[in-house]
Amino acid sequence: MDDITESLKIIDNTASNINGNSTFHSSSFIYKMANEDVSIYKDYLKNSKRILSVISSGDQIIESITSEKKIIDCFDISKYPKYYLMLKLAALKALKKEDYVKLFIESPLTTLDEYYDDLYYENIRKNLNGIYKKYWDALFSHTDWYEIFGSRLF
Repeated sequence: MDDITESLKIIDNTASNINGNSTFHSSSFIYKMANEDVSIYKDYLKNSKRILSVISSGDQIIESITSEKKIIDCFDISKYPKYYLMLKLAALKALKKEDYVKLFIESPLTTLDEYYDDLYYENIRKNLNGIYKKYWDALFSHTDWYEIFGSRLF
């Protein structure tokens, strides 16, 4: 099953990405945000020109980019975090800081779906390319951000 089809089934609860044998696997959920203070990485990595990071929520990589690292290699056992990272990077280019915070941090607190979908995604998608644009276009065509962000995909 391709990533889009599987993601849509997970969002609709007609397929599961929960594996009783392993917490981490190829279709593990996406972390919405880092669960550690990523700002402290600057001190640990200040002399590094190249870093290796798990994608997870993408926050570690975004912090590394803002620290002006030259080369960032990233990986994740799950296939979904790469899509979320690209969405966040596109959002950083398209949105003001307060709008980025509203979308990725405050949106779980509201059901104002149309507000987030219309106001933000149309601007963000201009900065998405290839498979990432196709992926997020499919998800946003199927449902809204509140449902996506509140699903078992995350």
